[in-house]
Formats: sequence, structure tokens, C-alpha cells
Amino acid sequence: MGLVLARETTKNAPEDVKTQWSQKRLPHNFEAIVKEADDDQGDLQRILRSGIFLNHKKRKYWVDKSGYNCFTVYARDLSITWSSEQRYWHWLPLNDYSSEADIAVASLQNVCWLEVQGKLDASHLSPEVTYEVAFLVMMKDSSSGWHDLVTLSLKYPGGDKHDRKVSLNDDNLKNKWSELQVGTFTTSRDIQGDIQFSMFQCGAWKRGLVIKGATIQPAKGV
Repeated sequence: MGLVLARETTKNAPEDVKTQWSQKRLPHNFEAIVKEADDDQGDLQRILRSGIFLNHKKRKYWVDKSGYNCFTVYARDLSITWSSEQRYWHWLPLNDYSSEADIAVASLQNVCWLEVQGKLDASHLSPEVTYEVAFLVMMKDSSSGWHDLVTLSLKYPGGDKHDRKVSLNDDNLKNKWSELQVGTFTTSRDIQGDIQFSMFQCGAWKRGLVIKGATIQPAKGV
């Protein structure tokens, strides 16, 4: 079941929507972002707080309490090596509690080469804000083969790249959604290009990782 929306259209940001925000500006790059919205009607305040799906439930967009743009890039919009092969990955439905809609998550069956890549148009992010990128993952009880560290990478438009290594061999990650922090960056007003992020590990055969997606939102405590 998708979002139950009201009659007011938002896809092209008409005047009645703009009027709702007469006391403050529309969110940064709002009109360009909602052109990809799965639904073109709804109450603006509710959509921006609860979020709206983009590009056939591959992404989600919302605005935080400070008025800054936030995104989830779901697993279907990530490039996951071998994800089309059922012997390596299974795609499973997951209910998105905030919208009562099902999204797809990727469940790892068995691979030795783990490679997950994602990106987001940096111009959709609010300017002069410090953002944080994090993968949303869960480890099953049956997970195994995670003794080697996983490399998380963040690449900023222009070429700056930062890596960090994390362990997924952690009981705290089992049977619950957890954030794997990839890194932080600060946007500028003239930013162009994609923010790119990835997860990589090559070595032992491993299983039991479930990937929901990745979030890009203002860093906590910054």
C-alpha cells in the first residue's frame, strides 16, 4: 500500500504548494527532486516529514526539522555485484513502516567478492550543510565468513576520496537494522556531480548480510 495522499499536487510545485511555504522558502532544489516522485499529489508538510518515494521506490526523499534535504538510496538503486544471480543474492520485500509500502532488500546468500556502490546527485543536497552517509544493514544469525574487515569509501565530486575499515563480525549488528557510517562531507552552493559511496571486501566466502540501502542526511551533532 502506497502513501495515501490528498488532492494538492506537488510534482511541479504549483502555486498552492508554494503558498504553504510562504513564510519560508521551499526546500533546496525541491522542484527538480519531486519530478521523480512516484506520487504527484499530497499534503506538502506531511510528505516532506514522512518522506516520498522517488523513481519507483528506489529512493526516498524527506526534509528534517531544520529544513535540510535527506535521502535514502534503497538497495534496488545500488549497484551490487552478482545481485541478479539468485545463488548469490535474494531480493526480499520489507515493509517501510513510515509509509506502509513494501521496498526490496538484498539478502546475501554466498559470495567471496562483495562490492556495493551507490551515488546521489550532490546538487539535491542542501548547501553549506555537513552530511553523513551510512549503509543500512542487518546481519542474520546464520552469517559467517566476516573475519576480514570491510572497506567503506566515500568520494566527493572533484575526486577527494576517504576510506575506512569496519568489522561486520559483530553481534551488535545481528537481527536489527544498523547504520554503517561511511563518512561525512560538507556541501557548497556550487557543488556539481555525484556523491559516491561503496562497500567492498574480497576474500573468504561470506553470507548473512542484508542490505536495505544507504542514507544521506545531516550529520548528527554537527
